[in-house]
Amino acid sequence: MSTQNTAAAKRSRSFASVSIDLFERLMPDAFVLAIGLTAVVAVAALIFAPRGTPAVILSSWYAGTFNILGFAFQMILILVTGHALAYSPPFSAA
Repeated sequence: MSTQNTAAAKRSRSFASVSIDLFERLMPDAFVLAIGLTAVVAVAALIFAPRGTPAVILSSWYAGTFNILGFAFQMILILVTGHALAYSPPFSAA
């Protein structure tokens, strides 16, 4: 009897729960996607860029990474400040 209930419970799972289970099992982490896309772009730069030597590509990637840090820190500051304001007593009471 309990095996029939288990089978019925598995069959009656909603489409959303099945989709979530599949997504969680098959989707890689964001870090893996970032590394993979970096490799794809580096290979495309080697193939299509007119001066796409590995040294130029690597130095451009390195310079671009540190140029965006100022913007990234500004966005982090906005998120942290917004979170702190949202949970502060004057704003939580409203």
